[in-house]
Amino acid sequence: MLRSNKGFTLLETTAAFSIFIIILTAIVPMMIQTHLERENIELRSDMLTELHNELLYAMNSKPISPLTKQLEINQTKAKIEIALTDNELEGCISWSNYKNKQERKCLYVAK
Repeated sequence: MLRSNKGFTLLETTAAFSIFIIILTAIVPMMIQTHLERENIELRSDMLTELHNELLYAMNSKPISPLTKQLEINQTKAKIEIALTDNELEGCISWSNYKNKQERKCLYVAK
């Protein structure tokens, strides 16, 4: 008499679990990398916004004088430097991102 088994065998379950683990080991590092990159982009945006605000303040202050300022944005230390060159105002901000890589961005305003 033949029995009708209506379940999964151990081999089928093991194969499905193995495929699941292989896919998971490929996806999790990509998700972590994507999360770090998103945080770096958000931090870069916040830094540039702060630099922009400092440049606007420097433009509207009389007389315009060079400025070096240390500040902390999103728990990250940054340094803003504003200098007056020939006919433009140069503002630069530098900081270390989440990968501990030094970043520096500059904005220029014509006077």
